[in-house]
Amino acid sequence: MQNLTSLFSRIISNAETHAKFLNTLSFMENVGARKISKFEPKVDVGLMVLKHAAEEHRHAFYLKKQITKLVEVGFETYQDEFLLP
Repeated sequence: MQNLTSLFSRIISNAETHAKFLNTLSFMENVGARKISKFEPKVDVGLMVLKHAAEEHRHAFYLKKQITKLVEVGFETYQDEFLLP
């Protein structure tokens, strides 16, 4: 637990690293939403599947929005330079 606390402290101590971390999480949420949509049936789509995909997109949006509180420009895309390695 101490290592995880130390890791998060290091991440949030630098605005650019923090933004990359949030952008990486946003990217993963967006990928999840896209995968859900890609593999859902063409006709028989229930509310739970739609809700799950919508929540993943909402998470991606929320994380992206939080980045604007850390840096003024950049991080608009998921290009490698804006993600953690």
